[in-house]
Amino acid sequence: MAEHRPFVHDSVDFVRMNSVLDHLWDTHLGLREIMRVLKPNGLVFWGVSTVHEKSTMHSLLEKAKDLAKSVLRRRDHHIWHPTSEDVDLLTQSVGLVKVREMPCAHSVNALFRKPTLG
Repeated sequence: MAEHRPFVHDSVDFVRMNSVLDHLWDTHLGLREIMRVLKPNGLVFWGVSTVHEKSTMHSLLEKAKDLAKSVLRRRDHHIWHPTSEDVDLLTQSVGLVKVREMPCAHSVNALFRKPTLG
């Protein structure tokens, strides 16, 4: 589980998480755990799917996907459906500093840094 990692405090230089945050039951706890194990000035790179205002064409595509999921009896495996603003608020709440953001369609990919102490 990402919420409880068996690493020593301030022991990791770099963490990469692709499509992880949107699968955690407690995203805040997951990021606090990343902050715990990350060294000061350590980096975190992640990509997370985001919700957004849908165009008509996208809505039709989503409806088709939903229909296929219901026929195949598959459900959405994402627990958290954040907006890009939700992601920003979460990172600010744990103290990560955004270094660079690389927006993509339907996701946010970003590099963050853990500040040095004091």
